[in-house]
Amino acid sequence: MRKSNMRIDMRITAAALAVLLIVAVGVGARDARADVVATTIPVGMSPRVVAIAPAAGKVYVANRVSGTLSVIRTADDSLLPPITVTHPGAIHVGNDGRVYVPDHDPGGGTLTVIDSATDQQIPRSPAVTGGIFPSAVDTSPDESRIVVANENSNSVTMFNHDLTRRDYMAAPDYTGTKPHAVVINPAGTKAYVANKTSNDVAVIDILANPPVVLKYIAVGADPDSMRFVGNGNTLWVSNFLANPGTISRIDTSLDTVIGTVAVGNGPHGLADNADGSLVLVANQS
Repeated sequence: MRKSNMRIDMRITAAALAVLLIVAVGVGARDARADVVATTIPVGMSPRVVAIAPAAGKVYVANRVSGTLSVIRTADDSLLPPITVTHPGAIHVGNDGRVYVPDHDPGGGTLTVIDSATDQQIPRSPAVTGGIFPSAVDTSPDESRIVVANENSNSVTMFNHDLTRRDYMAAPDYTGTKPHAVVINPAGTKAYVANKTSNDVAVIDILANPPVVLKYIAVGADPDSMRFVGNGNTLWVSNFLANPGTISRIDTSLDTVIGTVAVGNGPHGLADNADGSLVLVANQS
């Protein structure tokens, strides 16, 4: 029998109180245990996303309406003091334990960076991205590069680790429209940015000085999320508005689409198993 996993989910009560539900999930074909709610933890209003900082033993919840991050200590599921962030809409936890929170401000753009050991912002945070509505952020494995997609200004920003350098890419150097998601390859050499309305994925050389777009890869309608699998030679992209919904498979050694798989309508989230042989797709409908 395989060990049980832990799934973290969010719900809002009828009284509009946001809560975090921690659900213990039994897995495995011969594991007959049902899903059970282990505990319910009140968080802020309109929780959007959850991220785990394993080394710090904490869970962070972005509360869009409250303008806070709820901080939960995993040892005893207790709430620590919340962190004020104006419009938190995404969270990324880096390998060094830093917590990156792009400010989903439709009229501006900053990136808040928090040390998960202390829950304090690092020096020079929040950093101004130069773009509008930073929707997503990722970091290279060595944390030397921080890449932000600015959805409402059709631009991409790259910072160095201590936020003392900023490279800003917009037209004519960057021509993708509505950059929504970003992932950096395991080698830390290239960033892939999904552009929702130009229906492509930009490939950026993040080691170049300044960074440069290598190519745009045409995918399906409204690329929404991306995930590397296996050793990073394959990148899956969910195409949210494709009819029917599809996911595109990109060979990252060639940066070319080598397959398209039909899935349910509105494919959004992607996950995979340990060796990348199985890809899971969350469909909106």
